Amino acid sequence: YELPGKNISANRGLRLSPAIRTVALAQKIDGLDREIFILLPMEPKGYPKQNPGPNTILVDESPSSLRSKISKLYQRNPGLKGFFIHHGSRAVEDRDIVKQVISYCREHHLALLEPVSTSGSLVASIAKTERLHYLQPDIYLRSNCSYDEALKAFAASAKLASQKGKALVVLPASSQVLKAVDSFYSSRRGTIRFVPASDLKRR
Repeated sequence: YELPGKNISANRGLRLSPAIRTVALAQKIDGLDREIFILLPMEPKGYPKQNPGPNTILVDESPSSLRSKISKLYQRNPGLKGFFIHHGSRAVEDRDIVKQVISYCREHHLALLEPVSTSGSLVASIAKTERLHYLQPDIYLRSNCSYDEALKAFAASAKLASQKGKALVVLPASSQVLKAVDSFYSSRRGTIRFVPASDLKRR
């Protein structure tokens, strides 16, 4: 996530890394040979002072307006495999809103990625009830993650994958983290199989 637009070294590392199969973006970027998840902006706590933009899904949204906003994102990003939801959203605590989002995702065979699930979020429980392909990372690295912190996290993910048969890691596309990706996984090629996030079985 947080793909840097002008950071050439980070972009190059992302494009070349065999370990990164899925990218989470605010909007699709041409030329990325990766599975795409698009940000679904939802009303945050602190709205309207904190405003993600004109297509933000609000808690007082009518069903037709909500569907129109999601459809715009879906149509603007052909080939996307799912949406991801930023943590801290007020809307994820609204049962009707979450149900409508999940209903749309089911209709269009889209997965839903929630990098950080807050205590009040209803997404995981409703997704389970509705049998939606819901994803939550085993390891989530924050945007200020250092090279050494990333290396430790990757070691933990490899251990977890050997125990469970899989591990989902969500990481920022920063130069330091991408260097750690290359350093850690380049020596383990052939021992770890990398797959797109949507290929992982439901949790």
